[in-house]
Amino acid sequence: MDDKWNKKYGSSEFVYGREPNSFLKENLHTITSGNRILSLGEGEGRNAIFLLKNGFKVTAIDQSIVGLNKATRWALELGLHLDTICDDLKFYPQEENQWDAIINIFAHMYPDERIKMHHRIEKALKVGGVYILEAYTVDQLQFDTGGPKELDLFMSLSELKKELSHLHFEVQKEHIKEIREGIGHFGKSAVVSIIARKLA
Repeated sequence: MDDKWNKKYGSSEFVYGREPNSFLKENLHTITSGNRILSLGEGEGRNAIFLLKNGFKVTAIDQSIVGLNKATRWALELGLHLDTICDDLKFYPQEENQWDAIINIFAHMYPDERIKMHHRIEKALKVGGVYILEAYTVDQLQFDTGGPKELDLFMSLSELKKELSHLHFEVQKEHIKEIREGIGHFGKSAVVSIIARKLA
């Protein structure tokens, strides 16, 4: 998988563009406690850079060192500092009560690995912290606009509510939206979008 993504991110172009995900941008105000953010599957840095510009301390994790290096260079060009971890998402997050927000934008995993990760996320968030996720649903197969091709990699709201049962869902919807994120995500798309907060 890392070879696949290293190759994908190998050009000077940004596959998913330089603009942050629109759902994240529109809901930045929901990050209300502290400023430590973990961004999962960050790729080339578009969401991390947006968060850094807004004053947050960001740690970006991705399995592609090429993508993370692009993100680091971009941050340095702007005079910003980005912490990075090159590793598989199935091992993170590792510590409890550490993050004020965890961001997951189109970081698709197989169900058994995703369930374990979501259990770790419930523990890793501080009280008051939020988990912001946007991912493709199986209805995305009718559109040729990005996302996985394997059925097991899609997500649904019902699955997410079961996997994150200890969090309080403030936003929860499956919907069709127009996405314009570089050449990687471009056009009408079927997604699930959630904001879930740790209350205790």
